[in-house]
Amino acid sequence: MDIVVIAQLVTGLATLVVASILIWQMTIQKKTLDVAHKDADNDFSVQIISERNAMRRWFVDKLNPDFEKRLDSGLKDLSEFESNTLAIYFRGMATLTTTEWRLERVGGNPEYYKFAFNALFTHKAILDYYKEIGRKFSKL
Repeated sequence: MDIVVIAQLVTGLATLVVASILIWQMTIQKKTLDVAHKDADNDFSVQIISERNAMRRWFVDKLNPDFEKRLDSGLKDLSEFESNTLAIYFRGMATLTTTEWRLERVGGNPEYYKFAFNALFTHKAILDYYKEIGRKFSKL
């Protein structure tokens, strides 16, 4: 064998070694990114739960028996303060849910989002608000 053939074999072998190392590094990097993505999704889930609970607590703090009765009778029976309170609550909850949908949380499972919106529409006034104003908000 002459020296050129040996040099080509050594170069080819070195190329294979470098390619193997790069593939191994890419595999490690993918595993690291998968773990980071899962951690980020878990953190986001906890943040969403915390934010939903904070919004519910805020809304419940504004409720009194009369306000709750008026929520059941419809949007037209609410005072300006109550309408504003309802609007803030609805927009916050709708924003959280649509953000989750946009980010394809829970794999984009429509049942999760149906449940979330059904839980939001527990009172007639909230449904009235959605029909009159919320649909426009959801198209933004």
